[in-house]
Amino acid sequence: MPDATRACPECAETIQAAALLCRHCGARFDGKGEPAAPPPPPPKKGGASTILIVLLVVGIGGVFVIGILAALLLPAIARAINRARVTACANNLSMLWKMQNVYMSRFGGPMKSMPLETGEEFWLALERTQPPLVDPMMREVFLCPVREDGETCDYRGPAVPVSRLGGSDPVGADKPDNHGGKGGNLLRKSGDVVELDESEFQQLDRLLRP
Repeated sequence: MPDATRACPECAETIQAAALLCRHCGARFDGKGEPAAPPPPPPKKGGASTILIVLLVVGIGGVFVIGILAALLLPAIARAINRARVTACANNLSMLWKMQNVYMSRFGGPMKSMPLETGEEFWLALERTQPPLVDPMMREVFLCPVREDGETCDYRGPAVPVSRLGGSDPVGADKPDNHGGKGGNLLRKSGDVVELDESEFQQLDRLLRP
């Protein structure tokens, strides 16, 4: 009895019915004569290491970008903080002058005069009134926000009694080192506060006293 045959489902060539492999096209069959499932693909090599390298590159790139942004933004932030402190310093001088006007009204006597003291004592007289115009909770008004290590009073006062000065004459200013050798704020008798550069600021030595 001749061997049973069948057609290969892949190439249609005649093969033995029990064949597990087509000798024409190489197709494989299971025990039932059906095409065998293809073998699973071999595992990819280096998958974990590739992911690690990608994560490392992305991480380094992120740090690099953050570093560039920090280098660009930090100086601008530092300048903005310093400008805010300079403005707060000018506000202190303006507030001190307003308090001197209150002193003149309440404690200046019949002549409505301001304190006769000069230098920083002119400002410190505001905390010696009864009640004090500047109480201990308000002492920061005597301190320049730009200066790191404040003194009892960081502001210079007039070199002569204020009654002898004109409206545009200086009556107060930062002490020389308040702004780190970069000038400072000047208060005029008119109440105006202006910021001076270092060259202009040095000319105040003969007009004001520490």
